[in-house]
Amino acid sequence: MLWRDRPKDAGGAVASFRHAAEEHLHKGFVERALCVYLQARREFPLEPVFHMEAARVHLERGRRADAAVVLAEGGREVGRARRADGIEMLRGALGLQPGHVQATLALAPLLREEGQRKEARQLLERIEPSLRGATLRSARWEMFRAAPGLRAGWRWMTTPGRRRKSSPPNERPELKEEADLHEPEDRKAHLADGISRVRDVVTPSSRG
Repeated sequence: MLWRDRPKDAGGAVASFRHAAEEHLHKGFVERALCVYLQARREFPLEPVFHMEAARVHLERGRRADAAVVLAEGGREVGRARRADGIEMLRGALGLQPGHVQATLALAPLLREEGQRKEARQLLERIEPSLRGATLRSARWEMFRAAPGLRAGWRWMTTPGRRRKSSPPNERPELKEEADLHEPEDRKAHLADGISRVRDVVTPSSRG
């Protein structure tokens, strides 16, 4: 049975994908099996097994970077519904490529939600020096969420690179970012919004 002819029910479809991939592996067609796993992870992004198997095949072929990408993407998706599985996969990605930015940014909030705030902050601190723009803002926001405080909040608020609008096709994004930093009204509104968000985290309102 071709995986395109899979049953309509999810359980049967998952089994069909696995059977097709295992058949290819049994016959020695590793790349064909990988294609099945990659197709399966697109169809069923919340199924850890397909991400894990795709990463395993990449590793067997000596492609550590590709395996790390698969685990990082898969862990981010799986972690939305199954936190423990997502954490395991993202840790696997970092095991293959320490400092993997996307894996770190996906893992940190999951660790924070599990109460592992110190580890989340430490992971983000490791990648922070290499980050710029919106990615740096995201990392500093997560660092602030992991360890709320006025200093951390201020560092997030004053991180350059926040753009109000998308740049026109012929305009260089980095120039747009620099221009935005010199617009007083925009910066004032940005800081006011940031202060409000910091206040909400540092001193959450009680609900009665």
